[in-house]
Amino acid sequence: MCFQRKMFFSGGKPPDTIAVFPSITNNTSKEHPLVYLPLRCLLPKRIENLIVAGRCFSSDKFANDLFNLIPHCIAMGQAAGVTAAIAVKEGVNVQNVDHSKVKERLKFQGVFLGE
Repeated sequence: MCFQRKMFFSGGKPPDTIAVFPSITNNTSKEHPLVYLPLRCLLPKRIENLIVAGRCFSSDKFANDLFNLIPHCIAMGQAAGVTAAIAVKEGVNVQNVDHSKVKERLKFQGVFLGE
């Protein structure tokens, strides 16, 4: 899944949310909702067992310009590590990890996921 410009303004919350960020204006409102990053943006479709986190996640130029800051990269790295650990523990590739388990573990670690 490619994170695109329109997703910054949709206010939609993907079921596989792994990170939540303030709006691009840092003034969260109906017009500028929170931004939810889905795990799918870190999982390439054509390469199994690979996670891409940080500046190389799947995004258009607009999204990449805004998400290439250190806090965003840290959040993606944490989610990538959690996903990899669950995959190893369960003996599955990362594309087959149940995203609800990733979210559960991230919440246990104190990550705010907008819930």
